[in-house]
Amino acid sequence: MKKISLFLSICIIITVFNHTNIIKSTTNESPLIDVTVDEYYSNSNYGGDTTLEIGNWDGNKRRMIYMQFDLSSYTVISRARLFIKASSVRTTTEIHLHAVSDSSWTEYEITWNTKPSFSPSIEDVQTTIEANQWLVFNLTSLSQLNIGSKFSIVLISNSGGDEVVDSYFYSKEASNQDNRPYLQIDTDPTEIIPEITPEKDRTIVYEITGNTISWNVGDNNPSIYNITQNGVGIANGTWTNYVPISVSIDGLELGVYTIVLYVNDTDGNSASDSISISVVESARLNPTADVTLDEYNPNSNYGGDTTLEIGNWDGNKRRWIFFKFDLSLINSVEESYFFIKTSSVRISTDIRIFEIGDISWSEYLINWNNKPAYTPTELSSSLTRYGSEWIKFNLTSFVKTHLGEVISFILISNSGGDEVVDSYFYSKEASNQDNRPYLDMKLDSSTILPEIVSLKDKTIFYGTTDNKLEWSVADNNPNYYTVTRNNSLIENKTWNENIITINIDNLDIGTYIYNLTIFDQDLNSISDVVNLKVTIGKNLNLFPTKDVTVDEYYPNSNYGGDTTLELGNWDGDKRRIIYFEFDLGITDEISSAMFHIYASSIRSTTEVQLFHFSGPSWNEFTVTWNNRPTLSSFIGSELVITGGQWLVFDISDIARTGPDRILNFALVSNSAGDNVIDVYFRSKEITNQDERPHINMTASGTYGPEIILQSPINTTYTSQDVWLNYIVNTTYSWVKYRLDGVNNVTISQNTLLQSLSEGAHHLIIYTSDIFGNEDSFNVYFSIDIPPSIHILSPIMTAYNRADIWLNFTSDESLSWIGYSLDNSPNQTITGNVLLQSLSEGQHTITIYANDTGGNFDSKSVIFTVDTISPEITLIRPGNATYISDIVQVEFHVTESFNWVKYSLSGGLNVTILNNITLMDLVSGNYSIILYTQDFSGNEASSEIIWFEINTPPNISVTNLLEYYTSDSLWINYTINEPVLWTGYSFDGNSNITISTNILLTGLSEGSHSIILYATDMGGVTGKSIIQFFEIDTIYPVITVNSPENKTYDTNQVLIDVFISEPTSWIGYSIDGQNYISYLDNSLITLLTEGHHSIVVSAVDIAGNNASSPNIWFTIDIPDTQAPLITLTNMNDHDVVSGIKDIEGEVQDDSPISFVSVTINNSEQFLFYIFPQNLTLTNISAGHWKYSFSFDSTLFFDGEYELTIETIDVFGNKNIESIRIIIDNISDTSGSTTSSTVPSSYSTTPTTSINTQSSDGFTLGFLLLAIGLTILIKKRK
Repeated sequence: MKKISLFLSICIIITVFNHTNIIKSTTNESPLIDVTVDEYYSNSNYGGDTTLEIGNWDGNKRRMIYMQFDLSSYTVISRARLFIKASSVRTTTEIHLHAVSDSSWTEYEITWNTKPSFSPSIEDVQTTIEANQWLVFNLTSLSQLNIGSKFSIVLISNSGGDEVVDSYFYSKEASNQDNRPYLQIDTDPTEIIPEITPEKDRTIVYEITGNTISWNVGDNNPSIYNITQNGVGIANGTWTNYVPISVSIDGLELGVYTIVLYVNDTDGNSASDSISISVVESARLNPTADVTLDEYNPNSNYGGDTTLEIGNWDGNKRRWIFFKFDLSLINSVEESYFFIKTSSVRISTDIRIFEIGDISWSEYLINWNNKPAYTPTELSSSLTRYGSEWIKFNLTSFVKTHLGEVISFILISNSGGDEVVDSYFYSKEASNQDNRPYLDMKLDSSTILPEIVSLKDKTIFYGTTDNKLEWSVADNNPNYYTVTRNNSLIENKTWNENIITINIDNLDIGTYIYNLTIFDQDLNSISDVVNLKVTIGKNLNLFPTKDVTVDEYYPNSNYGGDTTLELGNWDGDKRRIIYFEFDLGITDEISSAMFHIYASSIRSTTEVQLFHFSGPSWNEFTVTWNNRPTLSSFIGSELVITGGQWLVFDISDIARTGPDRILNFALVSNSAGDNVIDVYFRSKEITNQDERPHINMTASGTYGPEIILQSPINTTYTSQDVWLNYIVNTTYSWVKYRLDGVNNVTISQNTLLQSLSEGAHHLIIYTSDIFGNEDSFNVYFSIDIPPSIHILSPIMTAYNRADIWLNFTSDESLSWIGYSLDNSPNQTITGNVLLQSLSEGQHTITIYANDTGGNFDSKSVIFTVDTISPEITLIRPGNATYISDIVQVEFHVTESFNWVKYSLSGGLNVTILNNITLMDLVSGNYSIILYTQDFSGNEASSEIIWFEINTPPNISVTNLLEYYTSDSLWINYTINEPVLWTGYSFDGNSNITISTNILLTGLSEGSHSIILYATDMGGVTGKSIIQFFEIDTIYPVITVNSPENKTYDTNQVLIDVFISEPTSWIGYSIDGQNYISYLDNSLITLLTEGHHSIVVSAVDIAGNNASSPNIWFTIDIPDTQAPLITLTNMNDHDVVSGIKDIEGEVQDDSPISFVSVTINNSEQFLFYIFPQNLTLTNISAGHWKYSFSFDSTLFFDGEYELTIETIDVFGNKNIESIRIIIDNISDTSGSTTSSTVPSSYSTTPTTSINTQSSDGFTLGFLLLAIGLTILIKKRK
């Protein structure tokens, strides 16, 4: 009973010590609860989901987010903000936050039907734009109202549309903790850091103005701000809470700039935001590389071609297009679209774009065999339809993830067929720059234009209903739209949806022009015009352009051109299917369409099914079972019972929506049996037209072809090459033309009529459609080539005469010739003429000519008349003597000149362009004259000038040094000519005459100067340059501050030396070794322990050498390594009984000062202590062993901790513990030993006591010790 009471006491003591919550000045509180409620699934609960969803689908299938927070630990709140991160965004979402008064709801029970109500007041509004965006809601007021309690909120989408979910957010269960929502609470108002709404990195266009950066900054105590550009301040001032701080970034040159905003508050807190601004030349980027790769020619390279080709011939002779763009200067973009222009299209092509991760490929080296791989995720797709069409791909997401990088992508054809090339495009090498591909960057969201998917012109039938115009529209910031009909406004509304619909029922027969214009809030707008025709439909029969049977039993056979079509389903796997194609091009709008086919005979009653298909074009005379098109949608079925029966299928819906007005469908038998063929039908080749398959339709359109000749027209052409350009309103069988009654010529496209003769021509063009209907167009035109005049004289030059011949030629007979001089009235002439007494200056002459057909030509020439010679004046040199070997030659000419030349002392003429300098002239007499010629050939010369050169002697001092360590030196000199006198001036004193080199002695310390003078035989004095030198005979004084004469506890010592004057070299010697050079105070490393000496030497600038005294010091590094303890004959969890001899070892670099052995780390069971009763025996240097006897019978059986603690002489300590199990009860001797140690000292159940270090443990241990003492005494 006493043991139990003691244990309970200990437990009570332990539970007294509890934890106190400490709230920091800024903490992040995770929501207690966050959950989505769904109006569409109003009884479902979504507690524990890793994502939260918000939406407003149709305005009545809403999804809301409920959250709850616990503020029970707070007594004061200065600011509270909710941070929640969007994981993905389907549509830009305006989110309203409301307070929820009831917080009794639970996460795993709440549904739409049980959700608590919320306050109609909006606490805050934020908008999601993109994934990974943090939304920050201000909950300060709401949190302050709920201090010390729980409170709830709800997030609601205020956006509408077709999206089930507008935005997704991470919940508190998100796997990545960094993405989870939290409530950030500030409790100390003086520690609130200013909050900057960060600006995005931005790319702007060079020389485009109106670029501004604006930050919103919030704080309780705003103060000052500074803005820097590439580290240089550009703006500063004081700021106000949430009033934008703005700075203009106009006027920047091309390049990248870092703009940083620094803000401070009055509490000393600060924050900053840095953005990168790239200035680019254009927001439209052309590719740095584009090239076609050809699987059929896998080793060929097509870099530099002006066209790019794409194709999927047979699916294994593909042609792909590779592109590369450099985005290194683009650091932000709102939208990005890739544009590429078709040059021609063989077949409408489905084009897909994929990313290429490897950008190292070269345009002029890449081929099919060495091309890099592309990623399988499609970036964008589009469809080519015809030539000269711009194809647009949306690459916004792709570009945004690779800003500042080089990107690469591939264009692949997803179309199949017999075409080697499906579509051709212009490349970056195209001669017309306007046709080259480019990447369009929308850098500023305010410049993004609204988008309208243009509608085709439309025809509807009078009296029908449910007719409408429906535009797909998009913009980042929509506002309103207007619709006019025949220039009258019929609708003006705001828009925020993706579809704008206008009803067009109840219109009278006629033509109407509808104009939709949409506007956004950035004042951008765009329009689309639709021409609407209201008409009455007509009845028409259309025959197929293709029909054929394909046979599964003969899968490679073709049956094109047969007069019968066969349908069957023999055994279900030997089928025969019939394919049809119809061209609806001659129709505008279709009211109804019925397909009729005549069964000539049947083998059995058959259910005939009609299927529609679309895709690549097929050929009636090459299609087989194996290459047949794939069927898609089921249209309907009819039952054939007897021969001579017409089957009729309603195909109105599919005929109205058939792509490109080409309609494809097939007949399939749904009956099974033993018959190879179930039904025979008549084909389009049957002689009797009344039995041919056909579509009977009620439609509007032009029945029969209409050909229009666009060129030539009824006019006179001045070229012998004229284009024949035409258009046909429907699919045609052929087009032919006849020129001037000559045989018809068949053509397939616009044709250039070349080398036409002069005179009148008659052209007729014919066409026939696939039904045999014909049309023609004729025109009369003429060819008359104008005359060609060539002026032989004058030419564009200057003439030095006033009479000049006007000479010209013509390539044909002329009816009239005339000329005009300097815009004077025309003068009629009959041939070449002399222009006389022309005035000085520039003239323009124009000659005109008419041929006999009235065609006109003219030519002009500009020329100059200049008969006046120029004047040239020699300004320098003058008639003088120059005491220099350099003379300037300066001159002036009264007009522009062709050349200028000079002659020096009768020498050869030398051509010059400007004033010159004559150099290295020797003493003596000279003469000079200049000549010139103007551009008309007029020449002139200057007067002759005489001058003399008398240069001073050249004297120089040789071998004079900068520094001398002696007080005497020789002055040696040379002179280039005989002289009358020589002397020198020392340190600026009076001249001293000398006749030869001189020794200067007794010079004082310091700097000196010397100049030498000489007077030549002509009396001209020259001097040397001033020479400076220094006398320094004093040795430097060296003072060593470190190392000192003492002991260091590290192997690194700093050399700190003071030298009395500048030096040219410093070095030190350690322990008498070689000197080591150094420049400044240096750290000596890797010194060994023991005594060392150091000497420092130095050489001053003059070369004086000195050394310091020998400095002695000692290295003695203390030991910081703890001893290593091991037990050599015991392991963890060994079982011990009776008396156990335990052995171990200790290793350390230093002597051991203390070793102890304890049980359960208790001083009461401290059995052995070194050096009192435990002996350490030395094995080797730093290695000892020890042993002791452990009597396990002193303890109850159980698990104990044996601890050995060791300390060396430097106080480094190590502890080693193992767990041992005492088991004396199961001793093989069969004896049991009554332990004197209570079981409460075993590991179980009082482990917590052994590991406690608190005051509670100390009190518990004291009570336990008292209890043990009582038990031991009682047992004794």
